[in-house]
Amino acid sequence: MVDEVSRFATVSLCERYKDMLFICVNGALSARLIAHISKSITDLTALWNYPVSPIVCPHLLGLSDLRSATELVQTNAADAAMIFPHDECLTIGELRLAQKCRNMIARGTTWLNSVLNAQRRLIDVDEAPELLETIAAFLLDCNCSVVDTARQLFVHPNTVKYRLGKIENLVGFKVGTMPDSEWLYTLAGISRLMQ
Repeated sequence: MVDEVSRFATVSLCERYKDMLFICVNGALSARLIAHISKSITDLTALWNYPVSPIVCPHLLGLSDLRSATELVQTNAADAAMIFPHDECLTIGELRLAQKCRNMIARGTTWLNSVLNAQRRLIDVDEAPELLETIAAFLLDCNCSVVDTARQLFVHPNTVKYRLGKIENLVGFKVGTMPDSEWLYTLAGISRLMQ
């Protein structure tokens, strides 16, 4: 694994910690280089039939960041894999979303149902359940790509555009823009964890 990562960047640390392997590299890496390293690691773990998806943690600046990342992995990796089933490699951001969703679920069904019901009514998912499916695919799986969402849902891209337009008219903002869409990410994540 270290040899593979060394093809892209200088490895400064390779250490096992709490049954996890951490490979840290020197210097700041571009998003493109991180994507290449992630793909390479993902290919290796698939070749080795490794049972866990790799998790990319860019910019760990010290031991406290490493400790936080370890805790996130230990407590949220399984949930993140449920929320992002199409990702071969998970990220810290995805782990944080999984943690947020799980914490909301842990607050109890009465509180959660009141929040979810208000949000679900706002986007009319009881009348049109395909809207939540479209939001989840668009935001969680397809990186806000209409074409990829259409392909995943086996519908025409115009159908995805129509559904997103309907949602945008209901909520008053463009789906995918941050920070407005943060609650839609959370709603989609919670719905996948509760399936």
